[in-house]
Amino acid sequence: MFFHNNDIEAIRTARWKYFDNVSHYTWPVPIDREGTISNKMIEPWVDSQSPNLYDIIIDPGENYDLIDTYPQVGDSLDRIIDEMQFILDSNPEGWK
Repeated sequence: MFFHNNDIEAIRTARWKYFDNVSHYTWPVPIDREGTISNKMIEPWVDSQSPNLYDIIIDPGENYDLIDTYPQVGDSLDRIIDEMQFILDSNPEGWK
């Protein structure tokens, strides 16, 4: 799993990498802080690019988003992220 602060941002399996929500800090490269000129121009585009699904065996560079081709895979991975996020949110002090 990939995190941004306390939120799960992505999950990876042997074949797939799924981004539920893409932070402007991580994709495709870090973007300037909120309120800056470049961020105001790019952030709406970044926000419209989620979710994303990549076949990392065929496309290790994550160049081709397959979310429209394999929506069932995205739905399955999204459910896993939601379940894990619920567990994390339910246990803010960490694992015991």
